[in-house]
Amino acid sequence: MFMRFTVGQIGKNKAIANEVYVFDWEGRAVKKVILDRWGICISVDSNDERLCLMTKETDGGEERYHYYCYQLN
Repeated sequence: MFMRFTVGQIGKNKAIANEVYVFDWEGRAVKKVILDRWGICISVDSNDERLCLMTKETDGGEERYHYYCYQLN
């Protein structure tokens, strides 16, 4: 999996992407997923069925992290 972002977005500690590309073991793109939120981190469950996205929001100086899961099948 690959999450698309620009070099200027790295290290800014903010949401950086909502596009995720899935590749097979030979490096061929097999799927593009456009999420309804921007996130800072992604992972996939051990069965490759769900993609989990972490988002970060700052509200009044307080940082809040949220997790969302999406079905890949």
